[in-house]
Amino acid sequence: MHALLRYFLDAADGRFPDVDGAVTTVPALARGAECAVAFTGHAVVATALSAGRLALERPDGFGGAMAPDFLRFLAGPAGHVGDLDVTMAGRGAGGPAALPVVTDADVAPGVPGRRIRSARQRGADPSAAATGLIVTMQTPVRFGLVGYGFGGRYFHAPLLRAARECELVGVRTSAPERRALVERELPGTPTVASLTDLVELGAEAVAISTPAGTHTALTEEALRLGLAVVCDKPFALDADAARATVELSRQLGLVLSPYQNRREDSDFRTVRALVDDGTLGTVTRLESRFERYAPEDGPGSAGGGTLLDFGSHLVDQALFLLGPVRGVYAELRERESGLDDDVFVALTHVSGARSHLWGSWGQFAPGPRWRVTGSAATYVVAAGDGQEEQLIAGAPAEVWGVEQAERFGRVYAGGSSSVRPTERGRWDTFYPRFAAAVRGEGPPPVEAADAIATAVVLDAARASVRTGTVVEVSAR
Repeated sequence: MHALLRYFLDAADGRFPDVDGAVTTVPALARGAECAVAFTGHAVVATALSAGRLALERPDGFGGAMAPDFLRFLAGPAGHVGDLDVTMAGRGAGGPAALPVVTDADVAPGVPGRRIRSARQRGADPSAAATGLIVTMQTPVRFGLVGYGFGGRYFHAPLLRAARECELVGVRTSAPERRALVERELPGTPTVASLTDLVELGAEAVAISTPAGTHTALTEEALRLGLAVVCDKPFALDADAARATVELSRQLGLVLSPYQNRREDSDFRTVRALVDDGTLGTVTRLESRFERYAPEDGPGSAGGGTLLDFGSHLVDQALFLLGPVRGVYAELRERESGLDDDVFVALTHVSGARSHLWGSWGQFAPGPRWRVTGSAATYVVAAGDGQEEQLIAGAPAEVWGVEQAERFGRVYAGGSSSVRPTERGRWDTFYPRFAAAVRGEGPPPVEAADAIATAVVLDAARASVRTGTVVEVSAR
């Protein structure tokens, strides 16, 4: 039972919190939803934030927890504030519902149509009785997982299983040791040998997390089988292949999305918030790094080299934040394995801003994850997003994406600096949003065309390495 439900059950029995002006913090709700509930003289806030972090915003139990500024803080720059409404709790009398239920309607007696539409937008299937709104979740999208290597095991399976909008019906993997892993870690989940087998299990969509060189063939096979597809990075080995796959999905009318979960990194969400609220002013230079010292671990052949592996995320984030580019310059080093590493890519955006991107498995002294400079301030954060480590460690969903204070960055302006708390990372929103797209309730979390834009830049980077020159790119 969630801790917030206990407060409602107590209220139904006539027991209420003390009238002390205090605020009680309880864990966030399912799917990361957060809320504030005001009792008389006491508030309860369901959030992934710590009580200490919450206290910095100075909410109180005498109405402060319902103040617009506090609710906007709770929602974050990418969230939204829903209805402020009364919640009435009471013990039922038993038996069937006494009120008729109206289904498949945008308007019902006594229920504002916007509330029904809002419920649908959140991926719910609402119905309305004459005195209020009844919300039931949509039928989960039945997913097959293709591959159970590092990505499938840690980046896809936990997030699919945590999403109420999704049901994992099977895993396609042929390696005996990985089938054994599935049996141990996902008990009751079938393992199969083919995409056709997943269709026979009832799959409506697949998440593809296999070696880079297999992505195009598997994605197109899945589309031809009538499946919606999430494809891990790199989406394709080059832009021509990406274009062909995206066109196929368009012709078949199926949802296709590259798995750019790094758009929901805690650090990147913080960068976006600082840009959106004007703290940095107009961004002139972005520096972004995926650097580590782990030469024995990578670059692995499955990722296709550091340019395709790390570069897919680095370039996508730069394009998402600063828009299309007109010039690309790149350098890299070929490792003994024949795979590229120690990658540097410089982008000149159409806006005039510049992005400098680094990726390396052999950097003894990794640089800061981000340094973003604008006309008003610079933001620097050393520590990158912690969701990968949390998922590997098997941390509970309630703490996914929450960064500790020692990992916060700083904003520098006018000769001084201040700590900027890091936004919560939200990888957990990807699959609910994709499921809503499959049900026709909204756009996919990442548009398929964005995979083409990233592939075009990566192609230009390879051309720049070959020629030693800046390669011009069409700003489509």
